[in-house]
Amino acid sequence: MQTITFEDFKGMNINPYQVYSLDLDYQQYYSIQNYLKNETDTIDANQLLNILFMDIEVYTANAGMFPKPELAKFPINAITIYSSLEKSFNSFILLQHSNINAFPEKNEIPKLIDDMTKSLIDEKYMLSTEKLESINVFTNEIDLLKACWNHIKELDPSIISGWNCDRFDIPYIYFRLSNLLNKNENEIGKILSQFGKIKIDKFGNEFIVKIPEYPVLDLLYAYKTRDDGGLVI
Repeated sequence: MQTITFEDFKGMNINPYQVYSLDLDYQQYYSIQNYLKNETDTIDANQLLNILFMDIEVYTANAGMFPKPELAKFPINAITIYSSLEKSFNSFILLQHSNINAFPEKNEIPKLIDDMTKSLIDEKYMLSTEKLESINVFTNEIDLLKACWNHIKELDPSIISGWNCDRFDIPYIYFRLSNLLNKNENEIGKILSQFGKIKIDKFGNEFIVKIPEYPVLDLLYAYKTRDDGGLVI
């Protein structure tokens, strides 16, 4: 890697995507540098990281539009999370007037889990070493969101990941809670963070929600080429 002076840098015609780490917050950059240069760390040891993958579903009632996270006008009717360490899936489902009669009774859910597990393994959506741990049913959206995030806190993941989760899933959850809780930041913080604090960054028309203890690796960002606003070089 070439090192240049600031004066030289000012006179260069350079594309931002050619500057390594320009897309990182300076706090993150220097934290990483400290970690890499710390002789007593365990960076070369085989460390098992618990990566939590998540995906949400939003019920639009065929409104003919893609839901916008900053408006979050439609209810979240399902969230599924997967723990890479536990090798387990957990689903949180909201019963509404359109599906309440079609869903099994509570005592039938264990059989539903068994049937779905077999189907997912047979169709190669799941490995035989993985498990569908639970299907949790709610009639109240706030209860669903609290239960899901309480389970995330119990799993205590090193990283949260998903497809477009940084620009959609996590912001949508935040702004949906904001709508349901009358913009009560204290209550939102208690639900989403062990520290009770959430940071919101705005990039153009998009919002990034940062939960202090959960760094996010968005797979959409990771697989895009760098010139398209991604991470891959």
